[in-house]
Amino acid sequence: MNIEQCLVVEDELLFQELMASYLLQALPQAKPAKFASNLDEATKHILTSEFQLAIIDISLPDGRGCELIPILKEHCDNVLCVVVTMADDEDTVFECLQMGADGYLLKNEPGSVLIDKLQDIVDGAPPISGDISKKILQHFRQLDKKQKNPELNPDLTPREAEILTLISKGLNRTDIAQLLELSRYTIADHIKSIYRKLGISSRAEATRIAIELGLE
Repeated sequence: MNIEQCLVVEDELLFQELMASYLLQALPQAKPAKFASNLDEATKHILTSEFQLAIIDISLPDGRGCELIPILKEHCDNVLCVVVTMADDEDTVFECLQMGADGYLLKNEPGSVLIDKLQDIVDGAPPISGDISKKILQHFRQLDKKQKNPELNPDLTPREAEILTLISKGLNRTDIAQLLELSRYTIADHIKSIYRKLGISSRAEATRIAIELGLE
């Protein structure tokens, strides 16, 4: 892929300087990058320039950097949007990917690794940090496991999920009723519904499924 112009959206001056150096080494044929330290500055650049690559941090003074991805995709033909951030939690990763991010790199990677990942863009390889790749792979493995095993994808209400969690922690009906300030009869009805939906008949089975669902 031919990359002529890059946009770097980053509010930390030190990392702006580092990224300028990384891009110079990884993409020597590209023009000097344009920089923005917030959403407003970035949007102005996007509306007045054509970019082939955008490096975007998540946490900005006036919002979340991932909000720029749809704007970039709309105004810049074939632009690649790469998130470069410290945020490595699964929710943030998948939020960015769902919004159209083409890559996800962590700032704490060694500079040589970030340079290599940026160079891979020219060859069409998605720049993704190793730790993020593992999270994505683990997510889809769990998703596949749930699809293959219906009992791991139950239609539990939030209250039922809460009670299932408490069961897995060893609480009995009386304990749960006191903790949630509900009657023992109401808790019993919830547990009956949980067991029916999961197709189980014992606390041991309920605990096992709670663990597999990540509710423990």
